[in-house]
Amino acid sequence: MYCQECGKFNPDPSKTCQNCGSTLEDTSKKPNNPMVNDVAQQALKKLKNVDVTAVSTSFKKINKKTKVLVGVACASIILLSILFSVVSSLSSPERVIKRYVENCISGDYDNAYNTIAMPDSPFVTKDAFASYMQQSNQDFANIMNYEILDYEKTLSRSDSTYNSLKGLLSESLMKLYSVSYVLHGESKTRDLMVILVNQNQKRFLFFDTYKITISDMFVNDYTIYAPEDVKVTIDGIELPVSKDSEKSSLKAYKVSHLFSGKHDLKITSNIYEDYKEVISPSSKDSETFEDFTLKESVRADLAKQAETTFKSLCVNAVAGNDFSKVEGLFTEDTSALNSIKEKYTSLCDGMKLYDGSGLKSISFQSFTDRNYTDELSYTNRYVCKLNYTYDYVMFYVANQFNEDTAEYEEVVHEASSSDNQASVEVTLEYVDESWRIHSISDYSINYSID
Repeated sequence: MYCQECGKFNPDPSKTCQNCGSTLEDTSKKPNNPMVNDVAQQALKKLKNVDVTAVSTSFKKINKKTKVLVGVACASIILLSILFSVVSSLSSPERVIKRYVENCISGDYDNAYNTIAMPDSPFVTKDAFASYMQQSNQDFANIMNYEILDYEKTLSRSDSTYNSLKGLLSESLMKLYSVSYVLHGESKTRDLMVILVNQNQKRFLFFDTYKITISDMFVNDYTIYAPEDVKVTIDGIELPVSKDSEKSSLKAYKVSHLFSGKHDLKITSNIYEDYKEVISPSSKDSETFEDFTLKESVRADLAKQAETTFKSLCVNAVAGNDFSKVEGLFTEDTSALNSIKEKYTSLCDGMKLYDGSGLKSISFQSFTDRNYTDELSYTNRYVCKLNYTYDYVMFYVANQFNEDTAEYEEVVHEASSSDNQASVEVTLEYVDESWRIHSISDYSINYSID
């Protein structure tokens, strides 16, 4: 109820005013109470003082802002819908195929390259792709018109091709399309099946991205077998040596991915003449290259090494030196080294004969390599067939009468001989980028008293 003194409202059932403390009286049954009428009159007066025009204008202003906000929201939704539709169209498999075909028709191989799922390989580049397209005699430049068809929809559910691909198709891993086209000057329609693979990447967070894959475009797992320590290049790019080489005498040089078509192979080495060939490799195929021509300078160096080694053997044998003096000139192969040692021991034994004669000195005049083969064997060995001319001085013991003592005495005499001819074969082996003497044929130095 309201206080009759101060006019403040007090909740029931208050007996005194909470504001002024006056006693409260129930006036609910007195509708003509002057105090109530005064309050009503004051409220009515306040309502009359309200500017209705201002309130109306304020409502009008709010309505305009709302209209603007609603308009902006609608425009944004429409713009986003258009943008969504455009991006969806640009990301569609059909659009990818269209870009590929149009770029190939115009010869823009750089942009066509970007639509293809390319394997990671130093041989797979835009320049290599352009070369492949120019070699492969594609008909793109002669296409008059074309149509892109959803290949999956053309397949029957009972078709074996469909059954083999439906797993991948259902998982959206790939899409199949057919490009139906007609060439200039022809009426027959040709078809090209195109496979698109999902790249597992989202464009603008929502749209799948696809790239074209063309199976016969690439050569996979191609291997070249060649000797160790050669440099193998294809189109100027060096091939690494595979760790799992299958052939003991040769090394495997492998290419994981390479465009189909013709390529320039080049094999170079410190000891071989350069080898060049135009190759057309195939997937999971291999080729062996082992017949190489030794460089003229290498053959001359080998003949000189064989000559020097043989001279050293003979001079040390004449001097009666132990094999350890010359052991460092030969291979580290134990079996081959023992064979050379046996022949050296036999040569030393021949320097003195049973009758007391022997070889005092030897000198060599000339060596000629008569091996006209300019290739290494499969074991990386080269045989020098040396013809040589030598001079020697020998000693011998003869009985000579001594007139002073009137007795025969043993006297050591010397005899010399020149332009003696003989031959020997010296085999050299190429190991760890160096040459070592692997074997020497049976040999001896012949000397006698004329």
